[in-house]
Amino acid sequence: MEINFENQNTESEVFNKDFFPTPKEVIERMLDGKDLYDKYILEPSAGSGNIVRYCKEAGAKEVYAYEKMPKL
Repeated sequence: MEINFENQNTESEVFNKDFFPTPKEVIERMLDGKDLYDKYILEPSAGSGNIVRYCKEAGAKEVYAYEKMPKL
């Protein structure tokens, strides 16, 4: 599965000591063997959206995401 992890915000807008984007390798390990097809997913701390994009591209029916920092 090819996933685009490009951040649409500039580095100075989002990267600070409290920003920890989830790398693709970590997402793959977290979801290893999980079938997301046609599932509803909740991502309570979406950040830049890496997990959201992964779930959508893995076939999730719907991904509900929340992020308190609007610039992410």
